Amino acid sequence: MCRTVTMNLVGRTIFGLEQHGVISLQTLDRIANVLVTISDNGEPPLSSTTRVVIAVEDVNDHAPQFKQNFYKVNIPESTNHDLPLFQNTTDEVEVAVDLFLENGTWETFDSNTLTGDPILRIRAEDNGTPKRSQTTRVSIQVSGIPKESPHPPTIKSSNQEVEITESDSVWFLVALIQAVDEDGDMLWYNIVDINDHRPNFSEKVYSVDISENVEKDTEILRLQATDEDEDPTVFYSLHAARDPASLDIFRVDSMSGAVYLNEKLDRETIEEHILTVMVKDQGTPSKRNYARVIVTVHDHNDHSPEFTSTIIQGKVYETSSVGAVVVQVCAIDRDRGENARITYTITSGNVGNVFNIDPSLGTLSLSKQLDLGMISEYMLIVKATDAGSPSLSSTIPVHIMITMADNAPPRFSKSDYAAEIYENQPVGTFVKHLEARSTSSLFFEVVSGNTNDMFFINPSTGVITTKQQLDYELNKFYNLSVEATNMAGAKARCCVIVHILDRNDNAPRFMQASYSGSITESAAVGSLVLTNTSSPLVIKAQDIDSELNSLLSYDIVESMPRKFFRIDSSTGAIRTVMALDHETTAEFNFNVKVSDLGKPQLSSETVAKVHITVLDINDCPPQFLLSQYNCTLLLPTYQGVAIVQVNATDPDSDERTVLRYDIIDGNKDNVFTVDSNSGVVTVTNEDNLKQAYNLHLRVSDGKFSSVTQVNIKVERSENSGLKFQKDLYEGTIMENSTKIYTVGVVNVLGSALNEHVIFSIMNPNDMFEIGPTSGAIRTTGQKFDREIKDYYELIVQLANTLVVLSSTAEDGEIEVRISVGFIFLSLSLPQAMSDDNSGEKPRVAHVIVNVTILDINDNCPMFVNLPYYAVVSVDAQKGDVITKVAI
Repeated sequence: MCRTVTMNLVGRTIFGLEQHGVISLQTLDRIANVLVTISDNGEPPLSSTTRVVIAVEDVNDHAPQFKQNFYKVNIPESTNHDLPLFQNTTDEVEVAVDLFLENGTWETFDSNTLTGDPILRIRAEDNGTPKRSQTTRVSIQVSGIPKESPHPPTIKSSNQEVEITESDSVWFLVALIQAVDEDGDMLWYNIVDINDHRPNFSEKVYSVDISENVEKDTEILRLQATDEDEDPTVFYSLHAARDPASLDIFRVDSMSGAVYLNEKLDRETIEEHILTVMVKDQGTPSKRNYARVIVTVHDHNDHSPEFTSTIIQGKVYETSSVGAVVVQVCAIDRDRGENARITYTITSGNVGNVFNIDPSLGTLSLSKQLDLGMISEYMLIVKATDAGSPSLSSTIPVHIMITMADNAPPRFSKSDYAAEIYENQPVGTFVKHLEARSTSSLFFEVVSGNTNDMFFINPSTGVITTKQQLDYELNKFYNLSVEATNMAGAKARCCVIVHILDRNDNAPRFMQASYSGSITESAAVGSLVLTNTSSPLVIKAQDIDSELNSLLSYDIVESMPRKFFRIDSSTGAIRTVMALDHETTAEFNFNVKVSDLGKPQLSSETVAKVHITVLDINDCPPQFLLSQYNCTLLLPTYQGVAIVQVNATDPDSDERTVLRYDIIDGNKDNVFTVDSNSGVVTVTNEDNLKQAYNLHLRVSDGKFSSVTQVNIKVERSENSGLKFQKDLYEGTIMENSTKIYTVGVVNVLGSALNEHVIFSIMNPNDMFEIGPTSGAIRTTGQKFDREIKDYYELIVQLANTLVVLSSTAEDGEIEVRISVGFIFLSLSLPQAMSDDNSGEKPRVAHVIVNVTILDINDNCPMFVNLPYYAVVSVDAQKGDVITKVAI
């Protein structure tokens, strides 16, 4: 349901109120207050009132107004320039007003027609929009300086009282004052004010609240006084104070009336200052008045709490119970309120939190059971802190002694003592002084741990000394149990551990007399020398002393090995400091000495012998003995006939070097082969041989290789008349026999008388040999195995002893013409050798000897293809074949 409300303006107003609450203007002024009432149409009607303040922006609708239409100004003729002559204000309150001379110069003015005095026209103009102004006139009367006369002017009439009404107009005649001057001078009349009013303070009592921490020279109050007389100038001063000290704390500026702090305030000295200030005018006689200034000083936390004493001492029995009060500290604070509320705390010295302090009362009490053996006295620092902001504090030392009760048993100052003493000290050397507390004298004795009676304790003083010389190496410490007994028979016991300190009285000793190690020649500088177990070679020695006395320093004695090896002075490990070469130096032998770091320094009586082997690596290529081999092969020849043997050496150690030979070039149709191990070149294909072959043979150690050339000349031998009795020889040998056995003897026909002939095997092996002059073929003692090889074919050559050796003068190459098998050259022949029979042909003959190895029953039969598996049908009959086994 919608209800209608009505709004009305309350009282007389310049505004109107429309139906919808819009306020309209009737007559507008600067500021207006309007009461608006709103009410509904209910039964009974309800209403509410509010105030509307309307601030209206100003419109410059008033011109400035002078208070008078005409002004007179009197000035003496001696007035200096730039002095003010006239000052006036207008009634304009709306905007600022400026005063101007019309036309801005003195050239335009009126003059009094009677006196001739100039009359200025002054315009007052505001700064509004549009500007408004008003003009007035000012008459300037210049009076001459009167001459001093013995006859002053005299006023004829006496005092007069005149009444005027408030409706009298300006320039209304009020009274006539007449005076005469005997000198006939012109007289001037001035109305002089009488000083009939006292100056008055704006207040009878001034109250000031101020904190005591306000800085000096701060203005805390400004006095104000007025005087209704013509001259309003007054002077202020501080007249008196309730406390004379306040007169030095405050000062008053005589002109402005400002009250300043002359000194710092202290509330604790004067909390309230009551001052009497005076104001005096300049009248004659002057009049004065007085007012009271009450300055209340508020507290500032500028005082720390102060303890009532400089140190507090107290005593407490060791047996006192927890909570017992020991002592009380007390502090006072000269501040007030929260600034003076004190809280007590313990800041230091409360070892083990044995004591507790009441934060408000300052009472120190026990919070734990005391132990005189641990601590006999406490030096606590107690701090008192106020609650100001910022808070201030002060401290006091509190010395508390722990005392024993008369019936208390003795008590050592410690339950465990420790002492140190060097070995080999003379008998009677001081070890330790034991202290115990007791109300009576004590008797000390060692009850256990004094092994071999090494120590003595004075029964009265508790001083422990040595009774015998100590040896660190025999016993490093002693654990003594000492008992103290008082006169009442009460006992206490403590433990004294005496540590024996080592002296350097033992020289180091090597753990081995000699050490061996090895290192490869390719090892980098700084590498460790190793043992045969591949662990680092470490020279070890021991010193039965301790600590610094047992620390050892190793050094190599000889100077030469130091060029190649360095021994770690601390660990004894040996490293290389220079590259090694097995081919230069294969092993080193030197001595190592050891010293300890004690004082005095001791060295071992003997040295350790060190043997280091430099292990060879394959770092050198093999070299043939000759750069070129020359030989002649006579036909006919046979397969397996040896032609020549090449030989090479390796500068590397023989143990690690295995040389392998092969033909890399010149072996057309694979006519020849070379034994990879021995370097013997043999014939593999005797058919279609060419006249010459230039073979290139290589020897390799697996990493490096070298090449030589073998020149083979093939010649056919002529019928020399030599031949064997048989065209074929045969023989047999039992296997497994190691006995040297003659297989057969070959015989020769056609040899000349006293002709020396030589027998040789053209395809030699390790199993057979032939007598060079007898022709008897024998076994070498090697064991034959028919199952490995059951047949050998030997080619036997018969030749006279003619061997042609030649060496050219240009290159030293050797040519070998084989007349007796082949010739193995292990070293080069001198170039001075010459061949005088180089044109003769050797006489040779060949025969084949076949050797058969006879079998003996030396092998058990063996099944093959084990195991055997077979499947038997359930319908198999007796005698059916199941499977077949093989042997």
